Amino acid sequence: MDIKKRMGIYTLIFLTILSFLTYLSKDSDNYIKISNNRESIDFFNKNQEEIFLYKNEDKNLEKIKLDSYLDGYASFNTKGKNYILEVQEKKFLTEKYHLKKEKEPIELFLNYLPKSNLRQNNIFLNSLTVIFLIYNFMLFYNFKKEILSKKELFFPIFFVCLKIILTNTTVFSNIFLIRLNALVSSILGLYLLLYVKSIKDELKDDFVLNIGLWILFLMYYLGEVIVVSSILNIKILNYLVVNYLYFLKIVIFFYIWIDALIIILIMFFLSSLKIKKKQIIKEIEKKI
Repeated sequence: MDIKKRMGIYTLIFLTILSFLTYLSKDSDNYIKISNNRESIDFFNKNQEEIFLYKNEDKNLEKIKLDSYLDGYASFNTKGKNYILEVQEKKFLTEKYHLKKEKEPIELFLNYLPKSNLRQNNIFLNSLTVIFLIYNFMLFYNFKKEILSKKELFFPIFFVCLKIILTNTTVFSNIFLIRLNALVSSILGLYLLLYVKSIKDELKDDFVLNIGLWILFLMYYLGEVIVVSSILNIKILNYLVVNYLYFLKIVIFFYIWIDALIIILIMFFLSSLKIKKKQIIKEIEKKI
């Protein structure tokens, strides 16, 4: 089976799981989401705000954990009705919001006013984007014969350039950026993984190694499917936090530590060992 058909199968599986999780989580509304209008990370502003959330029940304040989510923060599995949100800078209170939660989730948008001119920040991000694009074009130019002879390499090259552009947060808003970037990264990683697996003939006949690689691949694919689904739909993430927290922690571990690049490096390492072993055996046979 060629790479395109495999990609189609894995994409269909992802869409099926995404649709199923979306259906299960359609009523999972007990969360609080805090967004802001930051266009990019302000690398040169050392005095960025801190945000704190408290549950206010009978005038007793209980601090609620906030997790980073897309362009802001989120609190999952919220059970109270009254909340207080505080924005602090250098430990001083700058803004305060009283929130009341009904059946619908609370989604609060904060206006961010930069404390310094963002010109230096934008120059830095745009310069990085240009450098990485030039580097990739130089690689393409130096290996154009090899690349043009293999049409299957056009796809990952296009996605690498797209990912570099998407990483520039001065061009796209954060929500669009993170969601699209997550999809592009997953597609690129999966494609490269399948491509390297298809060209490594040294590993195809080793049953034990293939079982081990398949286990790693399934862990990688599970992490990508669940985490990307949670990025695309916050209700899915809240549903998993409420009902399957330990499963979610395991999946996040897979997503962070079992990357496509790691599996590819393992395949290259095992392949080099196989080649080296064959060379040693040939040398021994010559001496005999």
